[in-house]
Amino acid sequence: ARGKAHLRVGRELNLARAEARTRSEMVDILQEVTASLKPEEIYHILVRRVARGLKISKCSLIFATPGEEEATVVASYENPMLRNLRIGLNRYPEIRRALDTRQTVLVTDVATDPLYAETRTEWEEEGWQVPTRSAIAIPFVMKDQRAGVFFLRTTAEDTPLNHSDVAFAEQVIKAASQSLDKAYDLESAVLGREQMKALAETDPLTETYNRRALAEKLVQEMERATRYNTTLACLMVDVDKFKQINDAHGHMVGDGVLRQLGAILRREQRTVDIVARYGGEEFVVLLPETASSGARIFADRILKKVASQNF
Repeated sequence: ARGKAHLRVGRELNLARAEARTRSEMVDILQEVTASLKPEEIYHILVRRVARGLKISKCSLIFATPGEEEATVVASYENPMLRNLRIGLNRYPEIRRALDTRQTVLVTDVATDPLYAETRTEWEEEGWQVPTRSAIAIPFVMKDQRAGVFFLRTTAEDTPLNHSDVAFAEQVIKAASQSLDKAYDLESAVLGREQMKALAETDPLTETYNRRALAEKLVQEMERATRYNTTLACLMVDVDKFKQINDAHGHMVGDGVLRQLGAILRREQRTVDIVARYGGEEFVVLLPETASSGARIFADRILKKVASQNF
């Protein structure tokens, strides 16, 4: 009786130590995930930390739509450089079942599990040696209804995956999905602000900067030229006899001319140059670090392009 009591205490102590270690790993993973703001970074943190925590060599994060024949691998522990790899689900019955049932799939032995009966036949016909020994497919759904699968595999050299591994990975995914939702919300908010800023600064007809944005850019470029003692050229571009075009052909044709002229200016500008519609048929081009000779060359090039353009 004493021996059994000591053994029971020893087992409970080992279990408590294992749970403490699991909780510690969970805290570390979630701290690293929470510190990252980009979804792509969170993907790679998750596959890396879970793979190391379970001491397995293969761990991937996959997004897919139930019922479709292909999925996208967005992160892989065994290949950190992998990005958005398309895979056929016909070779991965555990992923397909996890997506269809929304339930975790545990395969302790790929060589004997009935789930792989049809797939094993295809492997044999193709002479494909599959290194996977066991696998776990854990489905999850993002707030935007996008379906994902956390896919863990072991090889013959690894210890087979079991139910405790499933519990650990499910805890990580459940907690990390909240961080992913927040990261997506933040990314959408930032993208939305950038789009709003672009709309506020852009002339809708010519897709160049508008006059308000030009005023801000001009101040910035003048300050930069003063600070670094460089030159800044400014070109005024005006369409001659533009009123006659509108009177003879209508304002829609006039708008078409302005759109084409804006496209020519944007095509010819350098990355650092700024093209803006000043008003009506007038445009302004700012040329940083450009002296009068360089500005004249640019202006001559624009004149030639306009002269050869069939408006």
